[in-house]
Amino acid sequence: MAITPNPWLNVCGSDQPELEQILADQVEKKIVAGNFAAHDVDYISRYPVSLSSGALTVNDLQLEKLRRLCQLADVQLIPSKISSHRPYIGPVIVAAKKVLFSILGVLLKDTLRKQRDFNAAVIGYLTTPAGPSQH
Repeated sequence: MAITPNPWLNVCGSDQPELEQILADQVEKKIVAGNFAAHDVDYISRYPVSLSSGALTVNDLQLEKLRRLCQLADVQLIPSKISSHRPYIGPVIVAAKKVLFSILGVLLKDTLRKQRDFNAAVIGYLTTPAGPSQH
């Protein structure tokens, strides 16, 4: 995935083409792996990209906590590796688990999307200079 000619990522007032390329590569890998679909990319592209419209002053610990919050904000129903140690019935168990997770994914899609929206709103609030006081 090539970087667009117009920079879209700005950190502390400067464009970040290297970070843009890293993010673009990670998105491309997720699309190839089947973790992202076209509707996911469209959904994400409609999000406002600005976390803060003013100066955000944080210390290293707060910055690390914010980074971790951003990582945790993307709630998805992704099972760990589905496997079974049983030699004969194992493949049936694995297939049943995969079907179950597919069904759960469909049933919980809207709930997970609402949770992601809420998480993004909280992070946006925390990064707004007029937000809660910095401790």
